[in-house]
Amino acid sequence: MKWLPIFFLFLFSAQTGAFDEGDLKKLKATNACVKCDLSGTNLSGANLKGANLNGANLDGANLQEANLEEANLEWAYLRGANLKGANLERANLGWAVLFDANLTGAILREADLWEAYLKVANLTRAKLTDADLTNAIIVKAIVQGTIFCRTIMPDETLNNSGC
Repeated sequence: MKWLPIFFLFLFSAQTGAFDEGDLKKLKATNACVKCDLSGTNLSGANLKGANLNGANLDGANLQEANLEEANLEWAYLRGANLKGANLERANLGWAVLFDANLTGAILREADLWEAYLKVANLTRAKLTDADLTNAIIVKAIVQGTIFCRTIMPDETLNNSGC
């Protein structure tokens, strides 16, 4: 099943562009925007706790310091997204594409990154305590100072560094 995130990457590569203003209004009104286009949107500092962004295109979105606690980002496309300092505690990032995403200092406690695609992602000083990276694809990611405390790694081993 490791081909799914790569397929997802190609699926959205032809769909990137400016975000849909109607999708942004929908997110603000309902805290949900399934399979919508929020590419390039500035959601810096936004409170998106529990938001349903399943399959959303967040290519290049600015989510710096955003609260995405318990958000559903399954199958979300976050290529080049800025998630610096974001709270992704207990977020579902299963099958998410985080290619070249900036997760510097992000909190990913109990986050589900099952089969996520983290190629060239910046995880500097990110906190992945009790996170699940089972079958995730991590290639050339920056992990300087990253905490992997009780984290299930892609090969399903338990990593306790930084505990």
